[in-house]
Amino acid sequence: MKSDELATLDAMAQAALVASGECTASELVEAAIERIERTNPRINAVVVKLFERAREQAAGVLPAGPFRGVPLLLKDLGCHVAGMSVYGGTKFLRDRDWKSPTDSVLAQRFAAAGFVIVGKTNTPELGLSPTTEPDTFGPTRSEEHTSELQSRRNLVCRLLLEKKKNKKHNTISSPVSTTRHL
Repeated sequence: MKSDELATLDAMAQAALVASGECTASELVEAAIERIERTNPRINAVVVKLFERAREQAAGVLPAGPFRGVPLLLKDLGCHVAGMSVYGGTKFLRDRDWKSPTDSVLAQRFAAAGFVIVGKTNTPELGLSPTTEPDTFGPTRSEEHTSELQSRRNLVCRLLLEKKKNKKHNTISSPVSTTRHL
């Protein structure tokens, strides 16, 4: 299966592929990494990449849990894994590269279920804001939002060109024609 096809499957379906032998944990992890590398530059979601760790884990012996071999991204908040960086969206912890000394109960349960952690995602500082726009790593955007921003940039460029052209011909653009796009 292709990376994008795997992305449409939920965790249960991905686990079923591994259990049936149709796909290996390593193939799932590689597909997830490929999608992250392709998408993350636009949306800034994954701030801690654990790709080598995930590859090693997927190639090794995994617990026989219900999600054996399924890649997982953790929010960088609350689910601590021993030896893994924890920032909680703060510059203070990021600048000190603080690492968790132990696994949280949630991390233990994810591991027992067979998940393979491929990274950690951006979070508001200490999870205190409803939007993910920390100064630490910058804002996270959805694919729709990045598309909308590009559309707005294109509109602004068209309006500026129209304004420049209208100045050249000594005409004034109608406010209605300008604001209907906003």
